Amino acid sequence: MDQLYFVIHDIKRLPDIVKTLTKSGIAANSLQIFAGNSDHPELNQLLEGSLFTTSDLAYALIRGALIGGIMGLVIGVFVLKFSREFVDLETRIVFGLGLFGMIFGAWASSLIGVSVPNPSLEIFEEALDSGEVILFLKVNPSNKNRVLNQLRLNYPDITVNEINNLAFSHS
Repeated sequence: MDQLYFVIHDIKRLPDIVKTLTKSGIAANSLQIFAGNSDHPELNQLLEGSLFTTSDLAYALIRGALIGGIMGLVIGVFVLKFSREFVDLETRIVFGLGLFGMIFGAWASSLIGVSVPNPSLEIFEEALDSGEVILFLKVNPSNKNRVLNQLRLNYPDITVNEINNLAFSHS
């Protein structure tokens, strides 16, 4: 799936743009809308970005699980090294502490990750702060040109850009 985004300067046009996209074959769950000011009544019926895309939750979970798992394995090895009473359970202790560390690390880091904004959205911060709306959409490569032509035909003032490495693949 190719990912595209564009900035909408006039929020009142947003419902029409979403209708145009859905008529051209874009599924509603392929659209994500980010607005700096969510008090817009136009956004009530539209799909806003999920917690995974608006926050750093996905990366926090991964980092927490990795760091916690490694720390759990290290602690498991130290427990075996300095305690002779667990010798018969050595592999279970190491892997058990590693699994516990992964789960605990993911949980603890997710508590922080939900409150940290997605770093990929920082490049849009100025547009969001000025009240503009950013619409992200996922489109099949075979339909991409048709969707782009439809947008250019109906909304010639909108510039559509392609996403290369931003973290919006989470739905």
